[in-house]
Amino acid sequence: MRKICLFFLLLMMFGNVFSQTLYRSITRQPSSIECILKYYPPNGGWTSYDGASYHIGNVTFPNVDDPEEDDIYLYRSYFVFNVSSIPDNATITQVEVVYSTGDNGDYTFRLTNIPSVEGIRSEDWGPIGSSTILEDELDYGSDSFYSTNFKNAVTVALESNNLIIGALSEDEWTHGSLTTLSLSLNIDYSYPADAVDIIVKNDLYGATGGNVGVAIYPNSLVSHSSPYSFTAYEEDRLNLAAYDNQSVSGKTWFFNDTEYGVENSVWRKYSNGSYSTIANTANLTTNQLTTSDDDANFIAYLKSSTYTTSGTLSYDEIWFTSFTLEDDVFVPDGKTLTIASGTSITLDDCFIKCQGTGRIVNNGTVSSGISVKDGSTIKGYYYTVGDAMTNALTGQSVYLSFR
Repeated sequence: MRKICLFFLLLMMFGNVFSQTLYRSITRQPSSIECILKYYPPNGGWTSYDGASYHIGNVTFPNVDDPEEDDIYLYRSYFVFNVSSIPDNATITQVEVVYSTGDNGDYTFRLTNIPSVEGIRSEDWGPIGSSTILEDELDYGSDSFYSTNFKNAVTVALESNNLIIGALSEDEWTHGSLTTLSLSLNIDYSYPADAVDIIVKNDLYGATGGNVGVAIYPNSLVSHSSPYSFTAYEEDRLNLAAYDNQSVSGKTWFFNDTEYGVENSVWRKYSNGSYSTIANTANLTTNQLTTSDDDANFIAYLKSSTYTTSGTLSYDEIWFTSFTLEDDVFVPDGKTLTIASGTSITLDDCFIKCQGTGRIVNNGTVSSGISVKDGSTIKGYYYTVGDAMTNALTGQSVYLSFR
């Protein structure tokens, strides 16, 4: 009973976490057509094979040299349909054949399935008529029909990507059966959707944590710990939510522009080595996933105005409101402290010190003009020159700014 309940719980949460089937309909026109004219001269003379503008049938003329004898011109054609756009693992569900001849005479024609062609007219003439018959006794004119034989032929052709259809008049020895022929195929097929691995997470100034809302559209959002990894399928859409006012590591994080005046909170997608902004609202429904989204990250960039006024930064921080330090502040290895434009920081006998590769980007002001730099990189601010000299490392310089 518990297993059944768990199954339905998963179904409600994600809807289609299990393998899906996608359905497609495409129309294929011939990628190439070869029309072959076979000429039968009178009195058992030589036979020639030439290209032609007509597709099937017969036209007969009296021979110029011997009006009592006839010159016979027979026409056959083959049509090559490229089916490479259909996945190899597709199931062909139905094929509609649409045809039109240029003559509505009382004649019929047949269509055959040619395994391959040589590209030599004299070699390809015979297989047009001798290959497996797909459909016969088709009346001249314009019509369409569904064919199981064509469905099976397309299935086989997925291996080679080409379906070759021969066409000949069943009245090809009857004068006047000459006509043009056009063919197209409407192919319906299904195939299993490819799995797409997805990660959804919060960005907390370069770190992660908290919770994110995730569901396969149109199912309802479910809260998960960030980062959250799961498998979806191509053509799925995701319902995502960034949660406001989350408490993580002693700070309040939000997805809200009014509380954070420096930059917008956004959703970004990281895929194939690049980032793209997909929304600036907390809740969104994504576009349909594609196979190129495999291993993509959907990231909600949360902000915090809870500053480290004493102790060590846990994350990168941006200070955009003015305040006074309560005690010494340390920017640890790999972290960045940014003081936003218009922001004034009062040290009040405290200092800001970088450790390792930690750094300060100052676009505002610090109450003391005493800084330590490593080249052009700010490594600290100090209340007194003595503190700056004591904390400066070999190769670093102390700067005094007088205002």
